[in-house]
Amino acid sequence: MELPGTVEGDGEGGREGSEAPAQVKRLRSDILDDSMSMEGDEPQAGAQEAQLTEVDELLSSLSRDGVPGEKDPKPTINLASPELDSDLLASPMAGSPISAVRAAETSERGDSLYASGASAEGKPAQAPQEKPEQETGTPTQSKLRSGQRTLDPTPGEGDDGVANGSIWRLGGGGHESSFAHSHSNWKENRRVVDFQMYRMRLVVAALGVTGIFVSVVENELIVLGREPASAEVNGLKVVGSVLTLGILVCLYYLYMLRCLMKRLLVHLRKLGSGHYVDTNVSPRHVFSQWKFWFEGLICLCHSPPFCTFEIPLWNSNNLVVYRAETMWSVLCCTRLYLMWPVVRDIIIRDLPKRQMIEYISCVHIDSVFALKILLQGRLAFAICVIGGIVINCQAAYVFRCCELTACKFGNPTTAVSQECHLHEAKYWSIGGRTETEQVNDLYFGDALWTMLITALTVGFGESGTVAYTHVGRLVSCICATLGIVLSATMTSSLTQSIPWSVQEHGALLLLEREKAKQQLQILAVNRLIGFWRKCNGKKPSLLQLYRRWASTGLDDERAAEMFRLTARTLEVDVEDMYGVNGQIDIILSRTKYVEQIIEELTEKLGQKRARGFMTMKKGPIPQVDLEDQSQSNNARNNLQALGLDADVMEEVRSATGLRRSNSVMKKVDWRRSRAAVHQRLTRFRLLSCVSGVSGLLFSVATNAMVMAGWEADEMDVVVCKAFDTLCTALSLFFVFKVHKYLVLGSRIDNHVKKGQALEVDVTPFQVLSSGFGLYVEWFILAIHLPPYVSFSVAVGDINIILYKAEALFSGFELLRCYLTWPVLREWLLSDLPKRDVISRLTGVSFGSLFALKRALNDWKSVIFIGCAWAFMTLICGYLLRTSELSACFVHTSSGHPACAKREAQVWLVNGREITPVSDPWILNSFWAIFVTSTTVGYGDVTPNTLMGRVAVGISGLVGILTAGLLTASIGSAVKWSGAEQSVLALLERERCNRDLKRRAVEFIIVWWRLKKKKRGKGQAMSITDMPSRVRSKFSDVRIKAGVNFEEVGGIDRKISNICQRSKNIKYNVESVNDAFSLHTNQGGKGQFKLKDF
Repeated sequence: MELPGTVEGDGEGGREGSEAPAQVKRLRSDILDDSMSMEGDEPQAGAQEAQLTEVDELLSSLSRDGVPGEKDPKPTINLASPELDSDLLASPMAGSPISAVRAAETSERGDSLYASGASAEGKPAQAPQEKPEQETGTPTQSKLRSGQRTLDPTPGEGDDGVANGSIWRLGGGGHESSFAHSHSNWKENRRVVDFQMYRMRLVVAALGVTGIFVSVVENELIVLGREPASAEVNGLKVVGSVLTLGILVCLYYLYMLRCLMKRLLVHLRKLGSGHYVDTNVSPRHVFSQWKFWFEGLICLCHSPPFCTFEIPLWNSNNLVVYRAETMWSVLCCTRLYLMWPVVRDIIIRDLPKRQMIEYISCVHIDSVFALKILLQGRLAFAICVIGGIVINCQAAYVFRCCELTACKFGNPTTAVSQECHLHEAKYWSIGGRTETEQVNDLYFGDALWTMLITALTVGFGESGTVAYTHVGRLVSCICATLGIVLSATMTSSLTQSIPWSVQEHGALLLLEREKAKQQLQILAVNRLIGFWRKCNGKKPSLLQLYRRWASTGLDDERAAEMFRLTARTLEVDVEDMYGVNGQIDIILSRTKYVEQIIEELTEKLGQKRARGFMTMKKGPIPQVDLEDQSQSNNARNNLQALGLDADVMEEVRSATGLRRSNSVMKKVDWRRSRAAVHQRLTRFRLLSCVSGVSGLLFSVATNAMVMAGWEADEMDVVVCKAFDTLCTALSLFFVFKVHKYLVLGSRIDNHVKKGQALEVDVTPFQVLSSGFGLYVEWFILAIHLPPYVSFSVAVGDINIILYKAEALFSGFELLRCYLTWPVLREWLLSDLPKRDVISRLTGVSFGSLFALKRALNDWKSVIFIGCAWAFMTLICGYLLRTSELSACFVHTSSGHPACAKREAQVWLVNGREITPVSDPWILNSFWAIFVTSTTVGYGDVTPNTLMGRVAVGISGLVGILTAGLLTASIGSAVKWSGAEQSVLALLERERCNRDLKRRAVEFIIVWWRLKKKKRGKGQAMSITDMPSRVRSKFSDVRIKAGVNFEEVGGIDRKISNICQRSKNIKYNVESVNDAFSLHTNQGGKGQFKLKDF
């Protein structure tokens, strides 16, 4: 038998003309291929011409019947021929490794794109032909079908197409198979294209990181006082522009390779359909991808040479001036995302045949899959820490850039902006409090410390660690959010790694069983000793009493109970200690065995029935009741077969729409259709939400205008109030319609479930008497401020604060936001058909709790939680700003009598007198709510009023709840699904198949060396002479490589296989039962007996 993949020529010359050195070099090239660090790299040319090592001598001796010394044997010898060393083939140690080598080579032949041996039309591939001399150049379109190869002649090639002493190599970079064929176009090889993509991503990442470094150095020179027009700065800008151009070119080439890879995968999936693959990717296909433009826009951000300017930006009452180089440096930091594709490729690139497994299992092996691999491993904690450090350093640099003003750069300053001379640019304050002179903090450690305490949600609030600018606060918010996400991810990873695995659980149960066995002996001895002493009347000593108390206690009943429990533990079978997964594996194997037995029995039964067909024809033919069959098939059309009363049949006809008029189906009333009623219910819920939220927005606009100093009777304010009133009236009407359809829907449910008569007419009185829910919603929606109505209310005794009516009503109208949840719930459940039917069958209520669980059980739950968090931040932020803003600081209300009191001008807070500050900037309120909800709490913005503290307290509770939900959702999303577990097991099996050859070669080498050593000493080989490390590694890899496909899935897949097999067993048993009971139907003797099989 010849090794699979041996190159054959035409006729006998191709088989007998190949020489032994070619076989030796093939095996040697396999070893060299397995030792390559990256998939697709070829060994160096010098390695092929190196002198023979011990491995080569071993392989040479194998091909020469074990005779060393000759380097150029002429006879053609096959590795599987009887002329080989009989000890090698007959040895139980070497037999498995040799088979493993052959199996691995056979599996590797189909690993290449053009190794299938069949064309795209399903025809066999043509034999390798000699390449014509006049054929030059590379074709722009592949004229080859799948499986056709053109082999480039190598030095020493004969006329028959077989190389003397050489092998066929893959053109372009090669791959692991030693019998790969070179191809004229590397674009037609999937492995080479995949390697080119990996290399190009590595180049893009290197250029991006280098560009970030150049941009940082350029910005630091500006901060230290260098002129933007200096030669050093412009030189760095030129380098940055060149790197940016290189990134764009490499991105174009990378997207071209992605298009090519997609075409190759489509071509492989359409084998046999005559599909051609076009390897020429035009620029139009690259430019038509929006991701290319998005990434190109991100990477295009850089500081061009000979270009500089300044950007003044107001932050509440503070003015900050940014240099263009600083802003470009911040934008260049976004290129750090280019590192993730490289990390992802390093993780998943080593997975063998991942494209094939991805297509078969319909599981995307992409960034999410790679992230799960990282978070499920032993190094998950370290990876989270490293990711946190990288994010912290990046955020610290951006935070430092945002908090520096160009008015303080250098000595003298390089800023030329006129705004730098303003008072607000020199002295900054937070929330209108004490002003301090702005000083640029150039020490990077301070910014790093600020981001660290922000990410850890500590927030000391010390001087210099609080963000003053809006961009700095945005960076702090992002850092705090990422800190919470990393904390939740770390918690979920530890939660996944702490529980016992299936193997550990089984081992623990076995250890407990053995421990109980030893303990049972001690308990039995103690009971016998106690019984003997009791019978003889002897009293135990103090030492014996202590030993008894330490083992079982002094209570005899407790000792007897312990003995019974321990004995019961030993009665458990070993199979019951495997855990759930282990027991499922046992059930799966047993059902497989029973299924095979039943299939064999059914097959034998079918053969016996075929042999007895002539005898069966002489018996009576069983009659079939055609009338019963006709009634069963036409039960829907013939309602008389149901045996119902006339009234009931009339109701059934009217409900199902079977009454016809002139051969046209009668139109069904939509009020009897649950789907139509639900559709109208959803529509009116959406309308009520839109009208209610619109009224809230008009109320917020009214409050903003009044607090800005507008009179309450001005036309703009009155118009906003009028629109608020109109939206309130519409929302009241739409809510009434919602409750009307809720009543109709409940009647339909009672009609279906309980058989009650369906009354489709719903009167307004019935809606008003349906419950208190309608009145509660009307009370919440009806409260608003009508036009031409305005007043002021002074609240408090010790601290007096004046509220305008517009502020009070706009704060109360925030309750209308509850209308958004029913709409969101319907959107989350909109893609689930027949919810009512399934709910009635399963008893599961598809309500708010189910919708919330569905939103939180996915990777998208992070987005859902983030949106809910942002929504609550907006609501609580507006409530805080409305509560803390006194109308006494508005000139239209400053003449109110309450404003003249001392309690309205000086407040007593925590035993200290403070002067209330009117802070109209709502961004400061949002910042206070966010740092509170993230439990950071810098203390730079604090509430002083009762309602403000209520808003901050609500935000803190929401933050804790959000962090808990985030941890739970990430923990659920990190878990492997059943399909992903199957993919992981398949990838592990393919990896073992790939490593099996290397382990087998290692086994043979060690065995051969020991054999020569033993032969020289005149000793015989035994299995104990092999190193245990070599034996154990080879045995483990061989066992894992031979795992059945059905055994590599998760619990869900195994249970599905068990259900399917039990179904097959049921059908086969029924067939056997029908066959053995056939004689009863025929009224004669039984023709089949179980003993015949």
